[in-house]
Amino acid sequence: MFKPNVTVACVIECQGEYLLVQETIKDNQVLNQPAGHLEENESIIEAIEREVLEETGLALTPDAWLGCQLYYPEEKNIAFFRVVFCKSF
Repeated sequence: MFKPNVTVACVIECQGEYLLVQETIKDNQVLNQPAGHLEENESIIEAIEREVLEETGLALTPDAWLGCQLYYPEEKNIAFFRVVFCKSF
């Protein structure tokens, strides 16, 4: 049965610069938007607010929805449905 994992992300811009978080993926340091998985009994907006707070310390509500993606990593037998928001300061 097809059940994609739901993730959220936020593109955060301030005066022409973008906030990124550094993560370790497969022993490599990478830069990414603040992002994470939707948790049980949580709205999409609550999820992005929580993830941004956890990863950056910023308490914010996104300004707008930016888009959605369906992603199938080749090395995994799963799918991710990613909802992306944006915030400008």
